[in-house]
Amino acid sequence: MKNYLLGGDIREILSQFFGDKERIPFSGAWHSEKNISATWEIPATECEGHFDTLPGARLLEASAQAAAVLVKALGMFDGRLPMLEGGDSFDFKHSAIAGDDVVFLVEILDLKGKRGSVNAFVEVNGQRIAEFLRLRFRAHRIGALERLKKKAA
Repeated sequence: MKNYLLGGDIREILSQFFGDKERIPFSGAWHSEKNISATWEIPATECEGHFDTLPGARLLEASAQAAAVLVKALGMFDGRLPMLEGGDSFDFKHSAIAGDDVVFLVEILDLKGKRGSVNAFVEVNGQRIAEFLRLRFRAHRIGALERLKKKAA
């Protein structure tokens, strides 16, 4: 069964961890027990200074955020934030530009304890523009992240 999350629901899930509700990109998402499909219409402000294209690092960041939405929507890692630790393959095939409707498809490969891994695929108009294979993440306590932020400041 697929469940739909509205942009406000997604912002509520992620703002617990990221704080800035405006920085969270997704307008909506469908999810099941193993995958999520999240959409984002890229605003021009995301592409400023990058020749009107979205930087690949931002595609990777949004893919990791989609994975975080999925595991939190499923009620996993209570009181913890899944943080990206690495991945096996990062392949950028085409660019996304301002105004594109980008779809992030994320599927859970495994979840064990505080760790997990996902595959993420990024599409525009049905064409795959990037894929990130076996992205690994670990769930960190929210309080520990706050201490790190203070230390870095």
